Amino acid sequence: MQLQELIKNYSIKEIYHPNKTDVSIDFKISGLNYHSQKVSSNELFFCIKGVKFDGHNFAMDAYEKGAIALVVEKRLPNVPIAQIVVADTRLALSYLSSIFYSKPSKDLTMIGITSTNGKTTTSYMIDNILSSNHLTGLIGTVVVKTGDELEEAGLTTPESLDLQKYLYKMKLKNLPYCTMEVSSSGLELERVSAVDYDVAIINNIARDHIDLHGSFEKYFRAKKRLVEELTSNKIAILNVDCENTRKLINYTNARVITYSVKGNDAMVQVDDLDLSSGRGNFTINIKEALPTVLDKKVQQQHIKIQLNVLGLHNVYNATSAAIAALALDKSSATIQRELLRFGGVERRFQLIYNQEFKIIDDHFANSGNIAVTLETLRHMEYNKLKLLYAIRGGRGITVNRENVETLIKWANKLDLKEIYVTSSVECVDEKDKVSKEELDLTIDLLEEAGLQVIYYDNLDNSVKSVLQNLTTGDVLLFAGCQGMDPAAKIALNHLYNNLSSKEKEHKGEEVLAPLKNRIAGM
Repeated sequence: MQLQELIKNYSIKEIYHPNKTDVSIDFKISGLNYHSQKVSSNELFFCIKGVKFDGHNFAMDAYEKGAIALVVEKRLPNVPIAQIVVADTRLALSYLSSIFYSKPSKDLTMIGITSTNGKTTTSYMIDNILSSNHLTGLIGTVVVKTGDELEEAGLTTPESLDLQKYLYKMKLKNLPYCTMEVSSSGLELERVSAVDYDVAIINNIARDHIDLHGSFEKYFRAKKRLVEELTSNKIAILNVDCENTRKLINYTNARVITYSVKGNDAMVQVDDLDLSSGRGNFTINIKEALPTVLDKKVQQQHIKIQLNVLGLHNVYNATSAAIAALALDKSSATIQRELLRFGGVERRFQLIYNQEFKIIDDHFANSGNIAVTLETLRHMEYNKLKLLYAIRGGRGITVNRENVETLIKWANKLDLKEIYVTSSVECVDEKDKVSKEELDLTIDLLEEAGLQVIYYDNLDNSVKSVLQNLTTGDVLLFAGCQGMDPAAKIALNHLYNNLSSKEKEHKGEEVLAPLKNRIAGM
């Protein structure tokens, strides 16, 4: 593509060249890049400002690698190539990437989810429904799927250039749908600014990533952009049980569909909820006609839903997924069938062992996630609850205080007297390392609340210790983010290794089955 053609409709400040007054940009570029070490000959290099690094400092490296021009926020007199000066290089990368790849999101039906908790599971549920008779696209925390191709994800929401490449690949494969997780960072850092969403879903907004955004107000501002930027022909699906999500009704021009599990006034109501087995059985009551993407109407009806995944939070996830599928003109029968078939996402209240006792693995990311997870346990039947908690390292005092205080609140309701705690020193990298302040705060708060703390700095030892204290009918919850990722592997291998030869032959494969396609901690 000609550089002049690429930028002709984009707002720029000036075109600059250190050695020329009359600067021509009527030349072909071979591609776009923002990584100076990966630049190829004749590419356009974007100087992106990050938290730790400023791409402007690597512009000369990009030039020496073969960059033919730069997109910058300031003149770089020492780099002897054409420079497109813009107000925001991140925003420019987003929009110019979309133009370079022929605006691929406009040729896909795009579904975006930006809840604090449940993005991954909801996206998988929706994709499960949509892929029942189509190859589909999926972008998120765990994998990027382009039809029949899978690759491990790097970021929850890829950098805008990488995102547009994925969408273009989906377009070339004629995939009808792309479901994607949209992180608050992705929104704030303009990664999705040029994506044309047809359906946006927000199940909840709780305190999280305060370390990244600086305050809850800034975090909320980032989240609301997903619905705020929708046009009037699009659809926003909002959970009105969440006070913060309910506020978003007033921030969007889209056609809004509200839903509630707890009896609040909404267009879609969950009735007859049964969580006694841990798995949700309920009725979706569509109380009034709902809009669809194709401007049809979903008429009033009752849809019986059975889930094979555990948790109250999955009732919310499944309800929003069902509404999204209805808005995409999928039948109630397809929705019922595919939600029942859905086997869950790793580390999202995942039942990894279900024999003489149960082991549930949950990423326990923030206070909202913790509350929903522990509220689900309150609905379940079991002998005793054991909980192994991995401190969330590298997130500071505020996040850890909120997490532990929520844990304490629910410990009282669940009659939990002791908590196993670990720093997972052998498992985490530098950014997730637990500081002395985070450790001291966690232990002090738990002990001040009257809970017995059994602490191990090592995850392996903590897992094996808690396993030794389980009895028939108990539930063990692995509760933690990066520091708990390898716990399932440690536990299941330990249980397998303690089987007799005959037991391994009889049930060994079943014990190790959850590790078969696992990514986290492997």
